[in-house]
Amino acid sequence: MSNGETLRVAVIGAGLSGTVAARYLCDHGCEVTLFDKSRGTGGRLASCRLGDNSVDLGLPFFESAGVRFNRWLERQVEAGILSHWYPSHQLFNGDLIESPRVYAATARMSALTRSLISDCHLISKKRISLVWPSREGISLRDEDNRLSGEFDAVLIATPAPQAVPLLDGVGRFRSRAAAVEVQPAWVTALTLMEPLNSPVELISGEHEVFHRLVRDSAKPGRQGADRWVLEARADWSRQHRRDSPDYVQHRMLTAFEDLLGPLPEISDIRTHRWLYSHTQGSETQLCLWGEDVCIGVCGDWFAGGGVEGAFESGLALAEKVMQSLTAGRPVEVEAEQTG
Repeated sequence: MSNGETLRVAVIGAGLSGTVAARYLCDHGCEVTLFDKSRGTGGRLASCRLGDNSVDLGLPFFESAGVRFNRWLERQVEAGILSHWYPSHQLFNGDLIESPRVYAATARMSALTRSLISDCHLISKKRISLVWPSREGISLRDEDNRLSGEFDAVLIATPAPQAVPLLDGVGRFRSRAAAVEVQPAWVTALTLMEPLNSPVELISGEHEVFHRLVRDSAKPGRQGADRWVLEARADWSRQHRRDSPDYVQHRMLTAFEDLLGPLPEISDIRTHRWLYSHTQGSETQLCLWGEDVCIGVCGDWFAGGGVEGAFESGLALAEKVMQSLTAGRPVEVEAEQTG
C-alpha cells in the first residue's frame, strides 16, 4: 500500500472489462494506469483503418441483455457514444426476420473504451510479462524485463491464455485461467467500389463457414463506401487456424459470393485472425480477487462469458478492490459512468 492517500492501481488489458474497471476506480479516486500490448484500446472491440474509412474488426455491436448492462448501454447512448441500430436482418437461408435492436458506436466501437479511460493513464504498445507481489507493492516488468512500475493493486483483464503467465505469483488463479478454452475467429473486412445490390445489413443463422455478416457502413453515423465484415464460425476458424490469411480470405470471399452473388470490385480488404475470440468453459464467478496479494483477474471468460460477462466482471472486480483497499469504508455499488 502506498503511503499517500491515493491508491495506485494498474490494469493490464484495455478491452471492455479492463476499461470498465478502470473507469470505476478513477471515479472513486484511484490513480489508474492501463497497459495494453496493442496501439490503442478496445481488445475485441478493436477498429481498424480500411482505406479512407474505419471498420469494426471485432465485436460489431452490443445486444440487449441483463438489466444493469442495458442501463449502462442506454447511458452511453445518452452520452452520444452509442446509438440504437435496427439493421435489416436476413438469415443465411434467405428468410427476412424482424430487425433486432442493437447498440453500435457512432464512430467506431473502440471509441467506447477510449471514452471510458479519459481520466486514466494509458501506456500502449507495452507487453507486461511479470506481475509479482512484494512488501513494497506489486511490481510489473515488461517483456524486456524492465520495471514498468509498482502498484498497490493489479487487475489482469486479458484473455485467459494471456493471463496464465501473468499469474505465476498467484498459483491458485493461474490454474483457473489455464483451464479455460478459447477458440479463434477469422474475420475479413472489405470495401466495395460500388454498393452491393441488396438492402440487407445483417446476416446470421446456420452456415458452414460464417457466424455472421455485418454491413459496417450501415451503422449509425458511418459514411463512405459500402463496407462489410465477414466473421467465420468458431469451428471453421479452428479448422483453418494454421492456414494463411490469403487462403482464408479466398475461402471467405467465395462463400460470400455464393450467398449474395458476384461482388463489385473490392478496393480494400483485410483478413485478421482473432486467436482468443470464443470462450468455452468460462468461469461462473464474476471475477477473482486475492486480497492477500492485491492481484485480481477479470474478463470475458467470467460471469458466463461474452460481452456482458466482460462488463459485469470488470465492474465486480473494481468494486472488490475498493472495498478491500479502503478497509471497509462504504463503496457505492455503481459509479456514475460504469454501473
